[in-house]
Amino acid sequence: MRPPFPGAATGRVVITVMGEDHVGIVARIAKALADHNVSIADISQKLTGTLFLMVVVGDLARATCSLEELKEAVNMEARSLGVSAAVQHEKLFKAMHRI
Repeated sequence: MRPPFPGAATGRVVITVMGEDHVGIVARIAKALADHNVSIADISQKLTGTLFLMVVVGDLARATCSLEELKEAVNMEARSLGVSAAVQHEKLFKAMHRI
């Protein structure tokens, strides 16, 4: 499937979010993805004491932005929530975590 416009991100993206737990983290990160037409293909989250951890796999097939624009949007939302986020293309994520 072709991206909706030239320069749109393709493939899948892995987003990791970490920080102090509070209401709204999942909702606001999911909204940042939805605002750019990125579907959530998989999501997992864990709470360790008050530390919140989340990993999201996003499908970029219908994305309406570049990967850099998505990174900026997710990181801006994360900063406003007081958490940290890392956004990596799935290929890079797999290459970095190969044994």
